[in-house]
Amino acid sequence: MSMMQDGGGCPANHRAGLEEILARYARQPAHLPLVIQKIHELLGHVPDDVLPRVADVLQVTLADVYAAVYQHLLARKPAGQHVIYVCEGTSCYLRGARQILEEFVARLGVQPGETTPDGLFSLEIGRCFGACALGPVVVVDQEVYPRMEPQKVVALLEKYRQEARPACH
Repeated sequence: MSMMQDGGGCPANHRAGLEEILARYARQPAHLPLVIQKIHELLGHVPDDVLPRVADVLQVTLADVYAAVYQHLLARKPAGQHVIYVCEGTSCYLRGARQILEEFVARLGVQPGETTPDGLFSLEIGRCFGACALGPVVVVDQEVYPRMEPQKVVALLEKYRQEARPACH
């Protein structure tokens, strides 16, 4: 069952909000980028199963919809409540970023680009946050953690687990 059919198990206002966006811009292909952006703002991503409906309602091709999502670099999968970036820019990499990334992989059970099954964490690789002198750097939800070490990973994850809010599945 797709999100369009069941709302993805998330609040009803998401389903209603999605339908409101589509109704507002129906048969207006020039508004495709705006519609995609509004869906992303509402849901935090642009789910694949919504794309055919967008194409149908706006009267554009499915390829146009995919292109709009890609062009604007919008997520097509939901991110975790907390997004962890491990910098692998040159300076951070030379200071041990790979070992830190490996520790996150081991502790979370996911690879970079994936989200934990509970929806709490997404793990990503960053390519420089401009804090090279403070490396290796980890960024969680835009908060910078300088001079990170593998042995600090457990405490960092625990901090964010304690702050977790219930996930919408």
